[in-house]
Amino acid sequence: MKTSFLIYGTTAAATALICLLVSAGTPAIETTNDSINWNGKYQAGDEKMLVISDYNPEKNSLHFKIHVIAKDACSGELEGDASVQSTGAVYSGADKKNTCTINFQFDGKSTIEIKETTCEDFHGTSCPFDGIYEK
Repeated sequence: MKTSFLIYGTTAAATALICLLVSAGTPAIETTNDSINWNGKYQAGDEKMLVISDYNPEKNSLHFKIHVIAKDACSGELEGDASVQSTGAVYSGADKKNTCTINFQFDGKSTIEIKETTCEDFHGTSCPFDGIYEK
């Protein structure tokens, strides 16, 4: 008899339950963020804002707009659609020279960590989109 569980979100309680079930030999455990509504405004300090306006786990997509304004007059903005994956999302878009990649890592119910690669053409060198954004 095959038993499988679907655990929504990533909390300490879910992690403890997964460890308990795995140690008991229960197979096929899957974690997902489908039950969490990621739409909304997120901030990373006073300088960075992320808006997710159309999170759709059924279509594996989210629409985002990210702004950064630094004290040294550096600023930037990027808007696009990211592909949703098991614990986050990935945006990849080309500008004049490079392919900008942004990785969104969903953490808990209200935190998103952003890591970017070669997105400097969308902002200045001293104001990247990287950071931990909270609702």
